[in-house]
Amino acid sequence: MTRKRIFSEDDLDTSILLGKQIGIVGYGSQGRAQALNLRDSLYPPVIGVRKGRSFDKAAADGFDPQPVADVAARSDVVMVLTPDETQAEICRDEVFPHLRRDTFTGFAAGFTVHFGLVAIPDGQTVFLVAPKGPGGILRSRYLAGGGIPALVASAGDDPSGMAVAMAYAKAIGCGKAGVIRSSFREEAVADLLGEQCVLAGGMIELMKASFDILVERGYSPEVAYIECISEVEYMASLISRVGLAGLEEQISSTAHYGGVTRGSRLIGKDVKARIRETLDEIESGKFLDEFRAYIESGRRVGPGRDAFKAMENARKNLDEVSRREK
Repeated sequence: MTRKRIFSEDDLDTSILLGKQIGIVGYGSQGRAQALNLRDSLYPPVIGVRKGRSFDKAAADGFDPQPVADVAARSDVVMVLTPDETQAEICRDEVFPHLRRDTFTGFAAGFTVHFGLVAIPDGQTVFLVAPKGPGGILRSRYLAGGGIPALVASAGDDPSGMAVAMAYAKAIGCGKAGVIRSSFREEAVADLLGEQCVLAGGMIELMKASFDILVERGYSPEVAYIECISEVEYMASLISRVGLAGLEEQISSTAHYGGVTRGSRLIGKDVKARIRETLDEIESGKFLDEFRAYIESGRRVGPGRDAFKAMENARKNLDEVSRREK
């Protein structure tokens, strides 16, 4: 019998969370969105965060932020929502030593657990709830009565951990968009590949290169920005609604013909070899080693902000016009 993998809100039950104190560690993009959604779903969390801007933000949102260790000690379900580069250290020093036995410890990405950056203490059930979008979108969709999809998993496929993961995903609003049973490995590897080859890598390079070449040929930066960058949002929204197969009926004949005949010129067969190479680096841990070196170097690796200066100026000019119109 095939095990069900995709669940709707009606399939999910939050009753396992009743009477349990949920603790959120970290109050960045995901931490804030998940905490507010939980509170609105009548599962108010306690917030564990260090003193600073995030602490002040949590207080401004009506929470009573406390030291991470205190939140770990008093919570039945602890969701660790700190950045990847600090997560292992915070878990090791401020979360794990203070957990009660039989606590459920959750993560919003598979990175730390899959790559073995932390040693899970005995008696802890570890689960994954990974919303597939930024925290700001998770929050805005919740407020609009919708949600974004989430991947869920439980270490060792523990049934109680999976039940908590499903319930938590529903409580933060992901059930309305679909919850997918996955694994820490699948989420971690697929997430990194999607970021590097499409969302924060390949797509950005295509936009930047097209923008630069139009400007080199004398076209205005504002026009180049609209054509090569701003319209990406509209196209992504259209694809989300009608799918890739439905694009032909929604876009102009010139756009369809030009895209079909020229797109493969840019993204030819050899690109799959480079994607496979990138996937090999992720699966083998080579990317992890590079990322650690980047953090240890003080984030001195990578392109400077000057590379995007013309694009940013064009965006600001267009934003200024938009503000004046309002």
